[in-house]
Amino acid sequence: MNTGRKHLTSSTAVKDFLSEKGATEVGIAPATAFADAPCGHRATDLVPEAKSVIVMGLKLVSGVVNWPHLVWDDSRDTRFACWRVYDHCGFDAVNMRLEQMAMDLAIALELQGQQTIFFPGSNDMTVTELNALRLYGAMDYLQLADKKKITDLKAGLELPSRYGAPFSFRHAAVAAGLATFGANNLALHPVFGPRMRFNVVITDKELDQYDRPLTESVCLYDKGCGR
Repeated sequence: MNTGRKHLTSSTAVKDFLSEKGATEVGIAPATAFADAPCGHRATDLVPEAKSVIVMGLKLVSGVVNWPHLVWDDSRDTRFACWRVYDHCGFDAVNMRLEQMAMDLAIALELQGQQTIFFPGSNDMTVTELNALRLYGAMDYLQLADKKKITDLKAGLELPSRYGAPFSFRHAAVAAGLATFGANNLALHPVFGPRMRFNVVITDKELDQYDRPLTESVCLYDKGCGR
């Protein structure tokens, strides 16, 4: 028996656990905050006796996001290389890290007798688009004047045309007090703006404290966006 295993009996213990795993921010919302979500996407649709939705956020590395060549360089090779850096370092690697944190927490709670679920990092691109990027390259895909290649590719797929996220990380971040919605419908953190990614663990464990949604909008739309 692992006698050194931490017992996650409080909100503080859960937040400390995730902070030690590397989370930049952690918030916890009651499952009831998602009662008005579409059918099939409520916390209780995924864990029938759900009580808590634990949200972890990880900051994006500014140098990856700010790389000027992502926007300003006209060289196809340079743009493609920079796009791949962002695609991995600003997306895949971050999602994998968050998935690992979420899985560690989910397992720790289940070892205490709780029911849990966590999710893969979401991507709202269609299966067709993802395969087109892999087969034809980012720049070729973005510059297609017609959609013949895309249509041909889609015709050969036996997968559904679009993935639907089972649970909204953005809404979870807002409900847990980590962000507010911006005019662009992104979840905006008070310090890091849109430069955070999130994951969640839904559990039937009732915790002692829940975070409240932020009362002041983070969005600077009417003042000139600075993030």
